[in-house]
Amino acid sequence: MNYLYGPFDRTLPSGDPREDCARGECLRFGENGDLRPAMNASWPEVERLFPADWRPEFIALWPAYRQVPDWVWKAPIPIVALAADWQVLWHQFRDQLRQADMILTDLPGVEALNSAGFDQARTMMLYGLDQRYQETPLEEPNRDIDVLFVGNLHAAIQRERLPSLARVAQLSDRWNVRIAIGIFGDAYRDLTRRSRIVFNRSVRGECNMRAFEAPACGALLFQEAGNREIDQWLDAGTQYIGYTDVALMPLIEEFLADEPRRRRIAESARERVLAYSFDNLWRAAIEQLQIEWPAILERVQSRMTRALEMRPVRPIPEVLARLGSVEQLAREKKEKEAVDAGRSLLLDLESPIKDIEALCEAQPWRSFDLTRVEWERAAWSNIGDSVGEAKVKLEILRWRLHLLLAELTGDLAHRYEAVLARPDLLTSRAALGCALARANRLPAAIPHLRQSVEGNPFDLVAARAYFQSLLDAGQYKESKELKASRRRLAKAAPGVVRVEDWFAESVDKQTLDKVGDGLAYQAPALKALKTFVASTVPEATFTIESSALSPMPPAGVSLTMIVRNEEGNLADCLACVRDLVDEIVILDTGSTDRTKEIAAGFGAKVANFPWIDHFAAARNEALKHATGRWVFWLDADDRLDEPNRQKLKQLFAALPEANVAYSMKCRCVGGRTETLVDHVRLFRNDASLRWEHRVHEQILPSIRRGGGEIRFADVEIQHVGYADPNLRAKKLERDVRLLNMELVDQPNHPFTLFNVGQVYRELGRSAEALPHLQKSLAQSHWTDSIVRKLHALIAACLRDVKQPAEAVKACVEGRKDYPDDPELLYIEAISLEETGDLVGAESCLRRLVDGNEAGDHFASINPGLRGYLGRNQLAWLLHCQKRHPEAESQWRVVLTEEPEFIPAWQGLGELYLQTKNWAALDQVAEHLREHPDAAVLRGRAKMARKEYAAARWALSQAAERFPTFIAPRVFLSHAILQEGADWRAAEQALRDVLNLDPSNREAKNNLEVLLREHPHQ
Repeated sequence: MNYLYGPFDRTLPSGDPREDCARGECLRFGENGDLRPAMNASWPEVERLFPADWRPEFIALWPAYRQVPDWVWKAPIPIVALAADWQVLWHQFRDQLRQADMILTDLPGVEALNSAGFDQARTMMLYGLDQRYQETPLEEPNRDIDVLFVGNLHAAIQRERLPSLARVAQLSDRWNVRIAIGIFGDAYRDLTRRSRIVFNRSVRGECNMRAFEAPACGALLFQEAGNREIDQWLDAGTQYIGYTDVALMPLIEEFLADEPRRRRIAESARERVLAYSFDNLWRAAIEQLQIEWPAILERVQSRMTRALEMRPVRPIPEVLARLGSVEQLAREKKEKEAVDAGRSLLLDLESPIKDIEALCEAQPWRSFDLTRVEWERAAWSNIGDSVGEAKVKLEILRWRLHLLLAELTGDLAHRYEAVLARPDLLTSRAALGCALARANRLPAAIPHLRQSVEGNPFDLVAARAYFQSLLDAGQYKESKELKASRRRLAKAAPGVVRVEDWFAESVDKQTLDKVGDGLAYQAPALKALKTFVASTVPEATFTIESSALSPMPPAGVSLTMIVRNEEGNLADCLACVRDLVDEIVILDTGSTDRTKEIAAGFGAKVANFPWIDHFAAARNEALKHATGRWVFWLDADDRLDEPNRQKLKQLFAALPEANVAYSMKCRCVGGRTETLVDHVRLFRNDASLRWEHRVHEQILPSIRRGGGEIRFADVEIQHVGYADPNLRAKKLERDVRLLNMELVDQPNHPFTLFNVGQVYRELGRSAEALPHLQKSLAQSHWTDSIVRKLHALIAACLRDVKQPAEAVKACVEGRKDYPDDPELLYIEAISLEETGDLVGAESCLRRLVDGNEAGDHFASINPGLRGYLGRNQLAWLLHCQKRHPEAESQWRVVLTEEPEFIPAWQGLGELYLQTKNWAALDQVAEHLREHPDAAVLRGRAKMARKEYAAARWALSQAAERFPTFIAPRVFLSHAILQEGADWRAAEQALRDVLNLDPSNREAKNNLEVLLREHPHQ
């Protein structure tokens, strides 16, 4: 059967029917598909895109997390929907899938949909075994990991999984237990192949992909007993082990102690799951569809004879609109109005709701946070009971409103009411426990914190607060047990739970166990506790620390810095700024060198703060010690030259009374490249302005919420921290770890996704970066400061993964809003050149180098794009078209701007080789005399003049002088082959090339021809 499949955007979970596509039976549609019709196209317009003599018999539709084109619902052929993750998309599916002629999903989903009146729902395993697991021959590896779990730890969605994982982690004292997040693709497969047991727990009783991947890698699958689907695919006891909460730990110990039995069961499962590819599962589903085909066609006729039915859009229920207004007032720092409106809404929520149906249908929550997950649960767990659904949703609204009012007022009663409204939600219980601990009501705080940590052991904030409360209450035995438990969890999950001072083995026992002797430790720990209480509030509520803009501190500028072990940097930084500011605040996060001594020598106010894997928390703590009217921040590896010192001095002297902040350029120096980044560096010292995000922290969102104006100052700061590649690599490793932690906290935050994608690309992992960047763009507002850069990063990643045509489309889309963005113009030009559109590439490059962009905006670009980098690219483009005078002119301009820019000298060398301008070529080689290209150019010139002996000598000398540089050896092989006098030397030269680059196709081909035509040489 021929069919359409999509929307295809390369994020389908192992759901790509490769074999059907290869046979021509399937065409993918969507932005990365075989067909790319417009979203609002008509069906006849779509039909015109089909190949000759090809017509689809049905559409296979993946509606989850995708925008479905209008033409799909108008298609006169069956629509078969593959409904993944229905439990978090219930409101969408409840409306949308009424138009589907057949629905395929997991067994619990079929039961829920059938109960809701969708009698066309059938079961299918939507997640087949990926090709990488079938094509890799399984030679029994060294299984050095005893128990493995890699997957989602989202507290809202995986509430049953987290306590089980904490129990598994307690085995880490005796066994090698590994719990990780953010590992995908080959890296995940290779980790699984090293494992003896893989732990699995489903979300809704479904059979997930891990159930196939673990056996395919030779690991023994542990699956929760009572899973609704697993027995359809594997046999309990002989191909997987079903566990209960009570039996989990003894069973793991039993099988780790019996390797032959573990291996026997794992091998039996592996033989079975290798047949579970998506192609096989999908083929079986199509066969089932054919059995029901007459009934499916009847549904199509029914759909086509009535108008497209979607539920009429109801106005948002009044209670939701009012809650939105309360939250908006909170965002605007209108504390009193927000409190009054919130209390009024609470009273009205006690009255019978006027429009139950509207509340049931509404789904206003955008991100997949705790509110959204519970809102969806309220709907699918109360199918057919609109009164019950509305009742649960009202409880969610009360819960959310009480949390917000607790933040606005500090009233413990609202914390209690939130817990009473939804006692099962640990987020609000942890917040109550923290608030009670701050109020020194320890007996009341400890049970809430204990329950929170037991329910979500990965809630680092609640764990810290729990420990401190136990210490303060004198419950030393329980505090010791908690420390030991956290050590084991951190050992098992190092990328999720970092070892912290309060439970580290190296911390002095007396420091932690004795209240009297532990005051030095407890003080910073309590500060950390207070700093992080706010983070226990759900994503969409707001931490209000003051009403509107607080009264300003005394005049002056406070420099704030966070540092650790910066004795090599700090003095140079402070020396260039100490006479410009009125106060220096240094927050030290655990230095073991002379950092604090150096800071004190500059008259700085030095404060201590335990590092808790959160840059924003540290910066916010530094703000608490600042007494100036304005705050200016630097890092220890920032520098100011004299011209910029004077500019900063003038700015400080003329600071206004207005609600403004100042952005400055930061020139990041790293190796041969530089990047200019706009950072907000100077802002009012106001309690309502606070940093956000665990890494790549931002003050800008807080300023904008407070109505602040951003002004762009003509000041440039030099950042030297990227100059050392080894140090940069360590920082990237740290950033990945912190971003993975941030993803756990805020998995759908656009800024988090942006940073994950950006770091992955810098690490050369562009294919992994793309979905994060695309998701970030989809969830960003067009005014967000990251949107411009997102377009450029997406385009760059598409180029990296060899999709230049898609990169062009990404650039064109971005330039609709940013027509003269230099990065987009540059990437578009290179991508157009790669697709063969030289005219379009030249047009972009000329617009880049000859144009400019009006107005200030936040950017992060290489400053050479409009200058020497863009012109160098233009020169190469002209050179490729043999427009030599124009190319030479552009390269000369480049060298005027950057006299030591090697690619321009190399370009001129290539040009003079082609035009046989030997004198000019010799000048280029002389300029490059310390570069290996100098000898290569001279050798190639001699080859062009058929002076082969001289060419061989020059290139041999270059190969000896630069043994790891491949170009001299490549051209040496050319010279010997062209001379045609010494086939043995030619063979050796080609083998030398392949020793350096075994994949060099040209050398391989030349060697094959040589050995074939001269076999006896």
